[in-house]
Amino acid sequence: MAGYIGSKAVNLSTTGADINGDANIDGDLSFGDNDKAIFGAGSDLQIYHDGSNSFISDQGTGNLKILADDFRIRNAADTASYIFINSGAEVGLTYNGATKLATTATGVDITGTLTSDGLTVDGAISQSVTAGTVPIDIDTNITSGEGSVDIIRAYTVNDEYSAITLVREGSTNTGLAFTTTGTSTPAETMRIDSSGNVGIGFSNPDAYITDNNSLVVKGQLRVQGVTNTAAVPVIGVRDDNTGFYLPATNTLGITTNGSEAMRIDSSGNLLVGKTAQSIGTDGVTIVNGQITATSDGADAIRLNRKTSDGSIIDLRKDGTTVGSIGTGSGRIAVGNGDTFVTFAGDLDALYPASSSQTTPRDNAVSIGTSGTRFKDLYLSGKIAASNSSSLQFGSTSCAIEGTSSGADYIKITTNSSEAMRLDASGNLLVGKTSTSINTAGSRLIGGGAGAQFTADATEALALNRLTNDGDLIWLGKAGTKVGSIGNAGAHMCIGTGDVGWFFAANIDAILPTESDGTQRDGVIDLGASSHRFDDIYATNGTIQTSDRNEKQDIEVLSDAEQRVAVAAKGLLRKFRWRDAVAEKGGEARTHFGIIAQDLQAAFAAEGLDAGDYAMFMSSTWTDEETGEERTRMGVRYSELLAFIVAAI
Repeated sequence: MAGYIGSKAVNLSTTGADINGDANIDGDLSFGDNDKAIFGAGSDLQIYHDGSNSFISDQGTGNLKILADDFRIRNAADTASYIFINSGAEVGLTYNGATKLATTATGVDITGTLTSDGLTVDGAISQSVTAGTVPIDIDTNITSGEGSVDIIRAYTVNDEYSAITLVREGSTNTGLAFTTTGTSTPAETMRIDSSGNVGIGFSNPDAYITDNNSLVVKGQLRVQGVTNTAAVPVIGVRDDNTGFYLPATNTLGITTNGSEAMRIDSSGNLLVGKTAQSIGTDGVTIVNGQITATSDGADAIRLNRKTSDGSIIDLRKDGTTVGSIGTGSGRIAVGNGDTFVTFAGDLDALYPASSSQTTPRDNAVSIGTSGTRFKDLYLSGKIAASNSSSLQFGSTSCAIEGTSSGADYIKITTNSSEAMRLDASGNLLVGKTSTSINTAGSRLIGGGAGAQFTADATEALALNRLTNDGDLIWLGKAGTKVGSIGNAGAHMCIGTGDVGWFFAANIDAILPTESDGTQRDGVIDLGASSHRFDDIYATNGTIQTSDRNEKQDIEVLSDAEQRVAVAAKGLLRKFRWRDAVAEKGGEARTHFGIIAQDLQAAFAAEGLDAGDYAMFMSSTWTDEETGEERTRMGVRYSELLAFIVAAI
């Protein structure tokens, strides 16, 4: 049967309808259940509804292509999108109107949790998450019993892999195991159990890190196979400059700030602040139980006891206390039992003390014993002993004794007899017990009065210089030497500086010398214009040198000089000395001589200067008492008489 749909002829039969050419349908084209719209010669594409579901079925070869620049799959009401494709941009999947998966220029953007039975990632995983979200949630489906499942594997090109494995231990405990490269059975290298313990190289971990970043190891912590001779820690604490390092075989070092601070060597010796046991090197060592501390410019050892008094150092032998060093009342005490010596800085003193270390023990503690004696005792202060006590030397017959019988004094006895005494007035008596100068012996007089030496039929004082010449007696004023009595060979010298007398016993003469005996000829005066001798008593007169060989300009007197000589003869006068009259009155005797001023005037009358002639002297000096300048004139009578005789 034939018919038309629009302008197109349609052949109708009991099996269907054939349309040849294009067909325009104004209205609906309805198909019943299981009636199909079939496309293609071999029924390749079919669209139909089976009464329950709708189908687009590709039954042919090739691909099913849906061509569109923008593509959407939405709900039946067209109010929500399920799948969308934007031309040249993202392809997305939505849930309840919210995009959960979308392609991007660099990959895929997933919003929410990715739940997968497995995950293979070729490259890095980068996920930006917010607080409270889980970027990767892996469900292993281990429900009971023991077992393990790899939750992350990393493969090499040879299919070797390392993995992070979830381990089920019993019915509740779980942990993470880390395996290194392997194929069918990779080796477990580290495990973190459910308690937070970490095991490296074994599956029963005993180490863990506490909540204050402390590492706790219940077993053994070992750094093996490492040799580090530089001061760089093999175990660092906080940084690479502080920690443990291995400076030598079987030796452990500890560094701080990049420098070694402490070492335990292969013998178990502890060295702090040094690397050698030398006592000359600053630091502390404990070697075979012996502690050695060395410091330059600081305390080598400082010990502090808090609050209560008592021992600071306890000294023992085989566990039994044999002594101690302790403190009490701000003082230090050293001793044993009830015999201590206390150092009292507040008293500037040492004193014997009891077992309480600072309680004094009077008249109970000795220094040394009869068979265990000290050698020398050096003091700058005093030794205070009770009355009638003594210091004994060698035996009771040699001692220093104090007494108050009648008058206080200290005496020294030798061979049981008094040899020396220091009395209450400060007199030191040697070989005598009386201060009388007529009693044989020596006396050093107290109060700065000097010394007395008394002897009968022997020298009162003998001074002897050995070997070289020099001073026998040094004489000074206020610590400055003013003179000396000494020797030069077998002769005595007395003097000061370069002025002295030499007593030459071998020639029965006293010679002018320096104070050390060096002879000086023609330069030392006997007296001075202001300090004159009075009378000189001698068997013979003085001898002046008159050798032609020592004189020059020898001439006869000039006429003027002869007139002065004649005048001088008439100038001779008699007189008395004023100081003699002041002392003796009318008993002062009369002297003869010439007045020096008259002689000076006689020379001046002839146009001559008396000062050019040695017979006339005029000396000027300053009086030491009044400070006044004084002048005194004098005459050499030996030359004056020769001058007068020349004119006769």
